[in-house]
Amino acid sequence: MDIDLWLKQESPDYKTGLDLYSKLPKHNKYFLQAMQKKHSPQNLVKLRYELKKLKKTSPIISPKNTDVNKSISIEYTPEKRQYKKVMISQLPVSLHPLFIEQKANFARACSLKIQLNSLENHEIEQKALSIILEIDALFEKIDSAWSIIDHYLEHREVLHIKIQDFSALSPVELLNKQGSLRSSITRQKKRYVALVQKRETTLLKSEKIPLDRKIAKSKQKLVQLESETQKIKEIIKK
Repeated sequence: MDIDLWLKQESPDYKTGLDLYSKLPKHNKYFLQAMQKKHSPQNLVKLRYELKKLKKTSPIISPKNTDVNKSISIEYTPEKRQYKKVMISQLPVSLHPLFIEQKANFARACSLKIQLNSLENHEIEQKALSIILEIDALFEKIDSAWSIIDHYLEHREVLHIKIQDFSALSPVELLNKQGSLRSSITRQKKRYVALVQKRETTLLKSEKIPLDRKIAKSKQKLVQLESETQKIKEIIKK
């Protein structure tokens, strides 16, 4: 079975997912060890997320090259991101708390990366995974914040995101909802890109104005979906 087929299943086999993950050359051995200890809905969500993230850039390799006990070194590099240089004075007061929070999250992530690199060999197995997951979660929050900031800088409009209450959902329902949201995000991204491309090739001003409205609306919907996905991840990790 390949990763795409496993991800499309409503109730994928947990052990098969672990086997697929172990064959990825960029897999994290500490994450793998932690996931092997317990099968739970929360761990299934984490495994699905990691497989989806790594499958885009990682070819499958044979198990003989993925001995989880072979090395004690930590090989972890967060996804490279580029953020605009923005002063808080460029934003309306209503976005100041969000701007301050994302800067604090970035500083926290940097501190955690230093802590991760400073772990002694005997500390790695117990502490490395939790630090890595926290770093990833912080960058997801930062990305979500910048979606709102970027939207304001481009359209001079503050997005007001109202997130649904997912607290009453069961772990399985949360997993299904997360999968549905990710599919919606993929579709909305394609729509957004198509609208932007059409806007760039349109010459008539009378056509650009309605396209600008559609682009802004599509971006708002995309930020909404991404914020709800982030909220579900936070609930699952509790």
